[in-house]
Amino acid sequence: MNEPNASDAATSLAASERIAALVRARTSQNLIAWLTAVAVATAFYLTAVGVAGRDGLAIGILSGLLGTAIVSVTAMFLSTSVVGSREQMRRWRRSVLAWMLALGAALGVGLPLFPGLLWYWAPVAILSAVPLMIGIALESRE
Repeated sequence: MNEPNASDAATSLAASERIAALVRARTSQNLIAWLTAVAVATAFYLTAVGVAGRDGLAIGILSGLLGTAIVSVTAMFLSTSVVGSREQMRRWRRSVLAWMLALGAALGVGLPLFPGLLWYWAPVAILSAVPLMIGIALESRE
């Protein structure tokens, strides 16, 4: 076996840096796709909940559809062998946590106090997606 020379080492280092950059880029694309899909699903869900009013069956069906959409997008996200940097995954986790808090607050306030009142649900649908949109903006910068 031959000892590697400086040229071989430089070539290997350049190749590994190129691969690392490709992995980061692919992870960013996957994270942005996930965040976008969940933001859109959330906006549609909360708007539809506002239209449903006090119809518990409709809200249950809508919630099941939202859950199915999130599970499907997450399964596709995880099936692409995401290997993100700690910073990428930290940003993603923070965006998801903020989104969950916003969604929970929107539902917790809106379902008992504002059923069927679109003047509440339309703005809340947009506001609840803001943490995800911020996550998209932060991931796009990298």
